[in-house]
Amino acid sequence: MTAEVGIINQRGIALAADSAITMGGSKVINSATKIFTLDSAHYVGIMIFGNADIMGIPWEVIIKSFREFVGNKTKGTVGDYVKSFLDYISSFKPLRLEQSQIQYVNCFSWELIKLIKNQLKSNNVTNVEDAIQYLLQNYLPPKVRIRISQKKFESKFGQYIKNMYEQNFNSIEHYKNYADLFLEAVYKFIIADYYSEQNTGVVIAGYGTKEYFPSIYRMNIEGLIEGQLKFSEPIIWNSSPIQNGGNSTPNIIPFAQTDVIFTLLTGISPELNELHEMQIGKIGRELSEYNETAVNSLIKKYKQQFNDYKQKAYIDPIINLLEGLSIKEMGEMAETLISLTSFKRKFSSDIGTVGGPTDVLTITRGEGPIWMKRKKYFDGEMNKGYELRRK
Repeated sequence: MTAEVGIINQRGIALAADSAITMGGSKVINSATKIFTLDSAHYVGIMIFGNADIMGIPWEVIIKSFREFVGNKTKGTVGDYVKSFLDYISSFKPLRLEQSQIQYVNCFSWELIKLIKNQLKSNNVTNVEDAIQYLLQNYLPPKVRIRISQKKFESKFGQYIKNMYEQNFNSIEHYKNYADLFLEAVYKFIIADYYSEQNTGVVIAGYGTKEYFPSIYRMNIEGLIEGQLKFSEPIIWNSSPIQNGGNSTPNIIPFAQTDVIFTLLTGISPELNELHEMQIGKIGRELSEYNETAVNSLIKKYKQQFNDYKQKAYIDPIINLLEGLSIKEMGEMAETLISLTSFKRKFSSDIGTVGGPTDVLTITRGEGPIWMKRKKYFDGEMNKGYELRRK
């Protein structure tokens, strides 16, 4: 796991990320690189969170290969960089290998198997068929992200998927009757707008050559099937008054482990806010037998007052402050937010899933990408060739 943040106003962007990665569910290594820049001609940064690789290939390898691919050929907008990056991944030869795609499908199948097993344990589901149908009805999004016929998918990957199914459910009576249903479920989930634990969050931020104001794009990228890359629709934050009706839109955007930053922004932790909502709902249900309409109206009024106070007392003051921050102050704020998340993880019951040195990258229209904090595994004085190669 990780903690990352992007801060944006009309002056520029600050990106910050910790260095922790969790291996094997318990071992934490504080040396990961999660923020990258391109050639010096580009005013763009790339940040990753979640899975450190895609289909067994480290993201660091792909991003640095993309850096070489674009060279000094700049793009007009950040959206153009996003498109170029996605196109590059789709054509990246190691990901197009059959074995890489088989690995992706197998990992995806395994995650579906875990969901089915959880249903068999927790939801009073007594057989595999009911568990699969439950997932299809309650977990499967309607939107399709990649286009491949079911016949073609099953002819290429069907045997691998059925092998995994049989290995995990051969102790269940009549399990063979539902192998085809499982295969169909894997197909439907893998082409849908559904993302497994294999996915990686990717943030691309900065300026294109035609842009006066910065923007941040965030998407989830999971894998490649038959030359088609599965990724989510990008979420975009920008500070351009042209695109925001003349308004400035500064923002703090947390990624990955977001709870500490959301607590600071809203005045209440997400967990406590969720408990508060549950308790209010419970009270409403208990009182609704007296006068359902009046109780619902009262609860709605209370929630509105609560949210209005949260907005006025906590969110608005911070957002208003952001509007006037210098790029240096934005970088310092970004680093502080990551440090606070690391502090909470260190002194809680969680393993230290956030930690290590914090990298901080700022990007402005005038200076481009500037590292305020950056770890290196080597001594620059002993490696002059590195700087020469990057020029």
